Amino acid sequence: MDTRNLIPGAPQWQPLRPHPGDGFAGDLGLEVWVIRDDARSLRVHYRLSGDLERLVVPAHKGARRVDGLWKTTCLELFVAGEGDAYVEYNMAPGGAWAAYEFEAYRRGGRDAPVPAPEVDWQMGTRAWQVQARLLLPDALARTQAPLRASVCAVIEWRGGDAGGTGLSYWATHHARVRPDFHDRESFVLEPGSPS
Repeated sequence: MDTRNLIPGAPQWQPLRPHPGDGFAGDLGLEVWVIRDDARSLRVHYRLSGDLERLVVPAHKGARRVDGLWKTTCLELFVAGEGDAYVEYNMAPGGAWAAYEFEAYRRGGRDAPVPAPEVDWQMGTRAWQVQARLLLPDALARTQAPLRASVCAVIEWRGGDAGGTGLSYWATHHARVRPDFHDRESFVLEPGSPS
């Protein structure tokens, strides 16, 4: 019996699953938890295990803002409060990151006014542990309403179509026939406060 989630007040591990339509056939497990650290920040912890040598690790080096991280292996978090607005965070091995504010579904997409996330990547051949602390934009930090989140990952893996690489889209919940991390129906987690 898995007892990791039986500790009162402990974050709850949630499995991420590949989108059924993306053809991923590897040996990979991905789980995550997310909590509201304080009014201004979230903490998220990803745990990957399995055949990680098949993952393509991007060459980005250094904690700098980079667009297009979703085109290869990266970890993502989408967060919303009340209304239609939401924020998207991307984090890639090597330190590259991005954060975008949207005023509604895929509308806006401006750089979010937040500093670089604090991310600790521990990467081995059979397991990765990734812990991040992300500051919220002012509008989300001020909201009294519960936050809703979708924790996701884009995994580029060797052995995709015709022996090349393929992209696999992982999330706690897939609401559509095609992968769409922006879909508010996939914002199923409610980051609670630590006890």
